[in-house]
Amino acid sequence: METDVVFLIGKVISLLESEVSLIGNFGYELRELQHELQSMRSFLEDAHSTPDQTEQDKTWVAQVRESAIELQDIIDEFTYHKNKLQASRKFTRFFHQAVNFPLSLRVKHQVGFKLQQIKGAVNAISERRNRYGGVNRPQGSQYYVGPYDWLRIHHESSLFLRDDEVVGFDEAKDKIRELLMDEVGYTVISILGAGGSGKTTLAANAFNNSKIKQHFYCCAWVTISQRYDIEDIFRSLIKDLYKSRNENIPQDLCSMDHRSLVETIVSHLKEKRYLLVLDDVWNPNLWGQISIALPEGHGRRLMLTTRFDAIASYAFGVQSYLYRVEPLKEDKAFHLFCKKAFTDECCPNNLEPFAKSLVDKCEGLPLALVALGGSMSSKKLESEWERVDRSLNWYLSNNPELQNMKIILLLSYYALPYRLKLCFLNCCVFPEDYLMKGKRLIRLWLAEGFLEHIIGLTPEEVGEMCLTELVRRSLLLVVKSNPHGQTKTCRMHDILRELAISISTNENFCIIYKNKQEIGNNSASVLAIQEDIQQSWPQLCNNFPKVRLNINKVPDGIEDCYNLGYLNLAETNVTELPKSIGRLCQLHTLNLKNTYIQVLPSRVTRLHNLRCLLVYHDAYLVPDDFTFASGVRVPTNISRLVNLQVLTFVEANGNLVRKLRKLSNLRTLCLCKVTEEVEEDMCLAIETMKHLQYLVVATTNEQTMLRLDSLSSTPPRLKKLRLLEALPNLDKLRLHRAYTGENLNFVTGFRKLKHLDILCMPQLKQIDIKDGIWQSLSTSPRFTGTNSASLVTNLAIKEKMEIIKVLNGMPVNQSTC
Repeated sequence: METDVVFLIGKVISLLESEVSLIGNFGYELRELQHELQSMRSFLEDAHSTPDQTEQDKTWVAQVRESAIELQDIIDEFTYHKNKLQASRKFTRFFHQAVNFPLSLRVKHQVGFKLQQIKGAVNAISERRNRYGGVNRPQGSQYYVGPYDWLRIHHESSLFLRDDEVVGFDEAKDKIRELLMDEVGYTVISILGAGGSGKTTLAANAFNNSKIKQHFYCCAWVTISQRYDIEDIFRSLIKDLYKSRNENIPQDLCSMDHRSLVETIVSHLKEKRYLLVLDDVWNPNLWGQISIALPEGHGRRLMLTTRFDAIASYAFGVQSYLYRVEPLKEDKAFHLFCKKAFTDECCPNNLEPFAKSLVDKCEGLPLALVALGGSMSSKKLESEWERVDRSLNWYLSNNPELQNMKIILLLSYYALPYRLKLCFLNCCVFPEDYLMKGKRLIRLWLAEGFLEHIIGLTPEEVGEMCLTELVRRSLLLVVKSNPHGQTKTCRMHDILRELAISISTNENFCIIYKNKQEIGNNSASVLAIQEDIQQSWPQLCNNFPKVRLNINKVPDGIEDCYNLGYLNLAETNVTELPKSIGRLCQLHTLNLKNTYIQVLPSRVTRLHNLRCLLVYHDAYLVPDDFTFASGVRVPTNISRLVNLQVLTFVEANGNLVRKLRKLSNLRTLCLCKVTEEVEEDMCLAIETMKHLQYLVVATTNEQTMLRLDSLSSTPPRLKKLRLLEALPNLDKLRLHRAYTGENLNFVTGFRKLKHLDILCMPQLKQIDIKDGIWQSLSTSPRFTGTNSASLVTNLAIKEKMEIIKVLNGMPVNQSTC
């Protein structure tokens, strides 16, 4: 079902609720329209979790989407006029109200007239659906196999694979068999992996092994999947248990109630060694429902397969083991592909470059390798292989042979709430193999309005939850995490990205252009252009006046993109921002990192929705600056932007620092060129920032000494601190109750440091010291009132190791450091 339609309708309903009083005397019509849209949204939310759609479903959704977009455009246009008037100065605003009142009234009437037209169109859409009804799918017949029925059949067919058909899992097979045969107590074995990773094949291979079956009194295999009934699971379990012993199945099985089913299983398994496999578990509550029927005991085994880390890592209350299925290595992956693509399992020389390219895109995913290899087996010509390699996205969408593979790979996607679906699809705008920064993704999702409003949480925290959920469902692959376990960088699996592009294109959610020559008219919600678009900006403004864009230069007319939520000018040669920047009232993120902008215009303080302002230059751009980064001069009244969460890097002049205390919502603050004159005001400002998690304070030069005595209490949520860095002549450093976070990082400076004291920091767990920073340390550092005996990490100066003798009363050795 078209995910963005659900989101779009919800957004339009919110707009109707907020703007109804401003549009005019159309309250009744708007309420009727709102109720109709709410009914449509409810229907779509019920239906969006399945890939199974009729053509009539698709047509109806497309019509709903078109009306919703028209309605959003109307309300956006009215909101634009309203914001434009409010942004004017008082005299100008009074002039507009007095002189142009008839024009304002005319705009309201025009909007009202269009709303009535859309109301009629929406009603007509509903009437047509009722008139023609839905296509009756012959689900009870032998000719129809729904996606979830097919999924069950696919999983159970893994039980019939020969051992030689399981490629690339030799080590894994041995490990699983060892765990099953081990003479220990009751054990749960979880096999964790993404859709199509081979976890079911691996479990089936062990389950079918004759030695393993002989080891247990009885065995059973039950496929769970997303939709299950616990009593149906119990009945399937009883059938398999009895069949494994060639015993007659109870005749009254179909009529048994819940209690009778549990009693039958307990009676059959009591004091017996058994093996039970639960394949494709989606719900963490399943263990609580099924464990009451499974008696514990010596040598008994429960093996489950799942896509979810939270399920595989569940505290089962018994001995447990988690096995993560890794992607196939390059040689094994190529072998499996060729096994399916070529009769003699040998790739012809002329096809090898294309075969290797396709294998690379499968990234070691067995299901993709098998399905794609099988579909290519009928293609003999080099030109055919070249076309598939060049247009894999289209091939995946239009080849019936690959439909089943798509269902399995995208099942995790279809199970997502619709907002998370949008977050996932939004990731496909980045190029193949692009390393996506977690914070950047969250800011993009926020700008697009994808993040749900949750009372008590900031949008950024909601975004972190969304990112974590996509990772846990194996839809995004983690490349790097921070010490707190949060995702710093991630990427999309190539095949999943191709499928996401296919969905985005078909649903008209996102259109990706490789160059400006491809740009055309469409109504996509998101537009991505992987080329410099400076020259084609007028064309973009004409064709996509309301689309949200990620751009890399400031073109003329940027204020016309009044819905722009994310503006990234990082790493460009931009030297200044236009005064019209203040008219981008929907802007959430402004990234000016490593540009040549030195001063921000005063009108930037009109960006009242701004949450992230990145304005700094890395040291290589400012060679005379002794710090690792330098900042930008910002208007003193930047304190008006009370929604700011991130402010980095700004020059700390007196007037600015005094007003920083108004920015009490800041999570990240980086100040540079801090002097003794502002240290007291800076401390008072920091004390007000109860949510601050990341703080950087850099002085003007090596001779500047800051006293932070005025800081009576540190922000309780502070996780990272960069303080007094780049002091190459510092001889002694003593930090006493200076930090309440868990991790302390030393990146630059301190090359002449001889004495170090870190005192009374009970929350501190780790100190990260980069190579060569403490070259002159001559006495044992003093760590008292800290939480860990292994604080110092990454200390690579081996010749200095003998100097550090005591750390919290314990010897320091290579493993400790």
